[in-house]
Amino acid sequence: ILYSDLSAQRQKQVTKEQIEHELYTRGELLLTARAAADMGIDISDALDAFRAEHLPALLVENLEHEWLPDDAPLKAFFDSHPKIGQIVERRHIGQLVVATREEAEEMRKRILAGESLFALAGEHSIDPYGRKNNGDMGWIKADRGSPVINTAIAELKDGAVSEVIETPLGFHLITILERKPGETRPYTLIKEKVRQMYLSERLTKYAQELAQKFKVVWQVSDQSEKQN
Repeated sequence: ILYSDLSAQRQKQVTKEQIEHELYTRGELLLTARAAADMGIDISDALDAFRAEHLPALLVENLEHEWLPDDAPLKAFFDSHPKIGQIVERRHIGQLVVATREEAEEMRKRILAGESLFALAGEHSIDPYGRKNNGDMGWIKADRGSPVINTAIAELKDGAVSEVIETPLGFHLITILERKPGETRPYTLIKEKVRQMYLSERLTKYAQELAQKFKVVWQVSDQSEKQN
């Protein structure tokens, strides 16, 4: 065991307890392996399985210590990816979808006259989910779903009913029950998310570099051929 291994991969000051733990762990493994050999037990398969399971995790851990000696790389990554901390507005949407514009216009008149969009959606909507849930589509992020619908309801007031909106799926009537405003969260609140995204990006590049360096060729077996 090299002292430099402990200090470089974990922290600048290595405690006595850490060294003792490493010595005990590795010593126990050596004693177990020696005892198995003395008894004539073949543990090569178990060792191969251990390597396959644990070595990739150890590699990632070592790379993380190398890439992230402190918070500076994470903060720089956060600053260069401002969308990481952004949470877009969410809207609680009610929707009725019918097959023709004429039917949609008629439904809109009935809603403005006092009938419930949700009751009508439960009876007439051609959207299976909407019909099953009486038009309650739940909370939807403002940047999700149909761009045509998002543009049409951008200025729609809560509780109002939209004009008829045409999409390839049909003719829509939309209401917004309530909204949760968007916000931008600071680095301190999403540090773990930033760390995961940073490592994912670095590991992807690292794997690509290895593939180029060692000319990796991926071979995927055809399971259907094996079954035949």
